[in-house]
Amino acid sequence: MTDMNVGRGLAKFSIYTAAKGGLLAATKVLARELAPDVRVNAVAPGAILEPPGSSWSEEVKNKILSAIPLGRLGTEKDIAGTVKFLVDSEYITGQAINVDGGRSLL
Repeated sequence: MTDMNVGRGLAKFSIYTAAKGGLLAATKVLARELAPDVRVNAVAPGAILEPPGSSWSEEVKNKILSAIPLGRLGTEKDIAGTVKFLVDSEYITGQAINVDGGRSLL
């Protein structure tokens, strides 16, 4: 798992973003090194359902939702469906798929 914010330079998250950027680079390098026997891909989630007990205010939640073209937060099912797609695909390697409702388009 990487993060859809890797290329966005998310302020106040430098260590996290750098670590996720390293995972993205490793995905690409390992895809080349391990081919043709192994496929290596990454999933980059965007905003996923708020954690239980979260203290997101309505203002924060609305700000996040306004930046998502599909108009909703992602779910575990959205992530699992993408992982299943990649597992089933025999001709995709070295890719990171953003699962973010279109947020990375903005």
